[in-house]
Amino acid sequence: MRLVSEASSNQPAQPTTKPKKVSRGCVIGFLVAAAFVCAIFAGAIWVIKSTSMHHLKSNLWDISEAMTHYKAHHGRWPFIAGAQNATDTIVRSKGQFIHDLLDLGNTGDKFLDYWLAKNGTVNGFIDSSSPTEVRIVDYWGEEFYLVIDTNNDGGVANPEDVSNRGWFTRREVPSIIPRTVIVYSAGPDRDPQTWYDNVCSWRGTEPLLVIKLNSMLR
Repeated sequence: MRLVSEASSNQPAQPTTKPKKVSRGCVIGFLVAAAFVCAIFAGAIWVIKSTSMHHLKSNLWDISEAMTHYKAHHGRWPFIAGAQNATDTIVRSKGQFIHDLLDLGNTGDKFLDYWLAKNGTVNGFIDSSSPTEVRIVDYWGEEFYLVIDTNNDGGVANPEDVSNRGWFTRREVPSIIPRTVIVYSAGPDRDPQTWYDNVCSWRGTEPLLVIKLNSMLR
């Protein structure tokens, strides 16, 4: 036992391995790479949202054109419950007139091509056994708003509220729009009174940055 002990005591001490230090350059490189990936991801989302907004605006124009073509063909607007002849009429995209534009009754008199809503809830038309319950909804599941020139004066009153269009919106708002039908969506917040994010057939859509800044300052 003693010999083993002496032999053990004569062995050289093992060198202590020190942990390697990560260089500052590696840390900076990692952070730059992470920021680059995040920027690409954010940019992709931005492009998708911008494309969706422009596609939605195209849909609004299609609905507006379908209404004007119907009137040109029949000499009257499609039946709209509660329509007024003395003033413009504001309705949601729901009811018999939507059923007629889509020709869901298969009469051969079709003015609007649209698709079934995704999952039966968003971005498309929602069919029903009752023609008065057929409706078209936007990306957020809300029906559109239509302003129709039912008094036939060649224009419609602009529904946009100048006082509630956002701090970063500086667009001119005319009182009369020289069109017989205009259509708009309440936008991502589903509130038709917050005009900075509403998507409208008669004007350009606000940039997404402006929409975001205005929503933060509500």
